[in-house]
Amino acid sequence: MCHLYELIQLGEDTYFIDCPSRVGVVRLCRRDVCLIDSGATPEAAKRIDQLLAQNGWRVSRIINTHAHAGHCGGNAYFYEQYRCQIFAPSAEAAFARYPALHLALAYGAAPPSALCIPRLMPQPSPAAALTGTFLAPDFELYRLDGHAPAMVGVKTRDGVWFVGDAVMGEDVMREAQILQMYDAGEYLRSLEALERLEGAKFVPSHAQPTDTLLPLIIQNRVRIQAMMEFLCSLCEEPLCFDAVVKAVFDHYALTLTAEKYAVAGSSLRALLTYLCDAGRMELRAMENMMYFCTVG
Repeated sequence: MCHLYELIQLGEDTYFIDCPSRVGVVRLCRRDVCLIDSGATPEAAKRIDQLLAQNGWRVSRIINTHAHAGHCGGNAYFYEQYRCQIFAPSAEAAFARYPALHLALAYGAAPPSALCIPRLMPQPSPAAALTGTFLAPDFELYRLDGHAPAMVGVKTRDGVWFVGDAVMGEDVMREAQILQMYDAGEYLRSLEALERLEGAKFVPSHAQPTDTLLPLIIQNRVRIQAMMEFLCSLCEEPLCFDAVVKAVFDHYALTLTAEKYAVAGSSLRALLTYLCDAGRMELRAMENMMYFCTVG
């Protein structure tokens, strides 16, 4: 078991730091390193920077697996310190530059100030879009969308895969119950893709490094399927969205907050969308209210 802010070696040039989501560190040359994600806050980034400095290293490049605050919250700090290059997959680069967009996507409109907190909305950073294979030979990239609109897994030349939030650890699943996702279909397809990836080691952002992701993949898939079955049973009698949220939170003994209404609510909408598109549910407008109703 690793400790927070400890540099753990996984390969000749590949390391990670638990802070507490896992940040990859890849040596590019004697002095320069690339980070895979950058920590959740400027404070976390500063502690990472101090740890790297003990080895005589400086950050010259950052690859964000996606642009949620927990993964790009240190971007602005490192850019200010080193003017490093910052990359993120497609739309996520825009979200890193304009962080309110990610939060607006979850909330459904310009978010209220109560939600504009560092945990959900990091400082902006000048990220460029990851395109093609221009980071070769140091890295191999693989798209793992679903948790976010665009997410990328990053494989180092030591054969270590950093897979972001494409698969969640047991502790996160137990605490949150509702897996955070933007597109349930893409999330499930990414779980299938993870089964095919070949590497020496796999590092999820919120689970311990492992030789195989299969047990976590199965647990994630089972939890998602169980949630969808529960939603279908709930909506045998038509329910509006807020009634669905209440029933889910009551069933899993969760306490609703404004933050959870935005983040977990967005995930529930993703699951409901998947079920509607699969023909297992439909939307019905009745008496000027929109209901979800199980088909058959």
